[in-house]
Amino acid sequence: MRAPSPRGPLSERVLHALTTGEADPALPDEAARAAAASPDLLTDEDVQVTLTALYELHHQGLDGVDDRLEWDPTLLRARAALEDAFEAQLRRDVVVPADLVAELETNTEREGVAAAVARALFDLTGRDDGPSLSAYVARKATDDQLREMLVQRSVYQLKEADPHTWAIPRLLGVPKAALVEIQADEYGGGRPERMHAALFARTMRGLGLDDTYGRYVDDVPAIIYSEHV
Repeated sequence: MRAPSPRGPLSERVLHALTTGEADPALPDEAARAAAASPDLLTDEDVQVTLTALYELHHQGLDGVDDRLEWDPTLLRARAALEDAFEAQLRRDVVVPADLVAELETNTEREGVAAAVARALFDLTGRDDGPSLSAYVARKATDDQLREMLVQRSVYQLKEADPHTWAIPRLLGVPKAALVEIQADEYGGGRPERMHAALFARTMRGLGLDDTYGRYVDDVPAIIYSEHV
């Protein structure tokens, strides 16, 4: 993917480090300060484009950037500083139901824990009474609105499933087998033309959009990046 354009002092320094191969030892401290000074990391353009660039090193890489920088210790520490702050904000903003916390703390059986989490997730989605985006697109959206939606989603959808694949080696038994089965479907069951990312790309082409991986990385706001971290 082509490297995104910087959107602030931190992303400018990190992208400079990526393109020159010279990571400033002060970057981790600068990342921590940038995160601490941000009023909202979800919408912070500088922080989110920095995370996007650093994460892309673990996917298809960035044009003009040495692939060996994927494991550069300085860049990893800078990323960790942003991740820690971002996770802390999410944990403040997303309230976990008290009854679920209590059940997870007292239930030592794996099946019981799984059932409790499943109930909490179904309850969460069941309470969502917002309008359906898919229904709006199917019935009312104009071609321009559909194009805009595809542009916004392309940052993630053109690599759909890849981030979830990282979880496979971290699971065991039934969860691992289930995720592998889901991922096999995401990747088209062995047929490249049926890969979900390929289907999304075909839709983009059908509406006259460029389906190149990462083509619209500079055309989306920070909140789009943060949704896919």
